[in-house]
Amino acid sequence: MIAGAEKEQDVQTQETTKQNVLRALALAKTQGYLLINGAPYPTKNGWVPGHVLTHPSIGGEAGKRRKRDLESEGWIIEKRKKRDSNGYEYRLFCTLHAAQRIAYSTTMNFIPKMIYGDRAYQIEIFQ
Repeated sequence: MIAGAEKEQDVQTQETTKQNVLRALALAKTQGYLLINGAPYPTKNGWVPGHVLTHPSIGGEAGKRRKRDLESEGWIIEKRKKRDSNGYEYRLFCTLHAAQRIAYSTTMNFIPKMIYGDRAYQIEIFQ
């Protein structure tokens, strides 16, 4: 019974971490910075440095893995190489309105289809 409870808690922790990463990406897009433990991290045009996603209050060591989990669920997260560095930056691809809905949600019950709709249909229109 204890092993099952630990496994359930692990799943809940993973979900919370994914939500934290998603919220951080959305907040970066809406306000241009992230405030972590009282320190501001600038996020010009919504681009979040990769090391910020691994901050203990956001994603911890698993921050980038949770970002990949979000991508596998259907969230579109852009990636680019940082200037003058070997690191990468990430940005949530969505409208500003959608980012605000995600960032300031109290429940975080969002799925990609709620934001992007039927992406396959939209792609076919423009091809």
